[in-house]
Amino acid sequence: MTLVLTYQCNLDCPYCQLHNLRYISDLLTSQEWSSLIENLSEVLNRSTPFFISGGEPTLNFKLLSHILTSLSKHDRISILISNATLLNMSKINILGENGL
Repeated sequence: MTLVLTYQCNLDCPYCQLHNLRYISDLLTSQEWSSLIENLSEVLNRSTPFFISGGEPTLNFKLLSHILTSLSKHDRISILISNATLLNMSKINILGENGL
């Protein structure tokens, strides 16, 4: 299952498949993500991983952390797809604490 947090990105790669979708704003609120994760966790096989992607999902690190906490609460496997240019040791530690 792929969760697309945003179509926004801090890079400008012309070969990126999402390059032309940057005009779309962030899709869901924290509460909507929590509800979606809860519903998906009920219907998907427990071994189904959740890929967190974008654009660049670390642009909204607070939302990313919230989603990882929700996934962890439901004992779900999460995989972050990121260009990692916005990460520092503090953020990496937070990600590690949330199951990545």
